[in-house]
Amino acid sequence: DDVRHSLHELTTNKAELEAQLHNVRGDVAGELAMLTSTMVRMKDDALKEANARIDVLNRELKDRSADAG
Repeated sequence: DDVRHSLHELTTNKAELEAQLHNVRGDVAGELAMLTSTMVRMKDDALKEANARIDVLNRELKDRSADAG
């Protein structure tokens, strides 16, 4: 009887732990998705800034070339 009780208790604990693990995996997946989205947005912002700076520098270069020529 003790063995059956222990088996039942362990089975219940296992099911609870598996449910908790499933929930934690869902939480982690959500956090990773949010982090990925944030990183992509930051990359896009940095790329836009870099491209804007390149445009400014190209205009300055053209202006200087026109002045020199």
